[in-house]
Amino acid sequence: MRQIELYPVPLDQAYDVADGIQLPGLVTTIESTPYWGYLCANPADAARFVERFGAARYPTVDPAVFLMVTSAPDVTEDWYDEIKVEMTLVEFGAVHDQHRFELALW
Repeated sequence: MRQIELYPVPLDQAYDVADGIQLPGLVTTIESTPYWGYLCANPADAARFVERFGAARYPTVDPAVFLMVTSAPDVTEDWYDEIKVEMTLVEFGAVHDQHRFELALW
């Protein structure tokens, strides 16, 4: 079963990880997206980000991390806390490929 996930990493880093663990190129797709992740300092800032830009919170294991994802073109630096992350789409040929990728990435 094919798995598709969005990751907060630059495109070149996703390629490097995939190459490093030798993911099969015929069934693995890595693409740039129009989405960016923006780190917010607290829940109130994250809520404003949702309201203003239609953002969604990226799932993390740390409840204190508010990485908000949106493709809105009008986000300026005064809306987030200095960290802007490229979001990259990866389609895996199998679940175990996704697990290997995530182990190498994180």
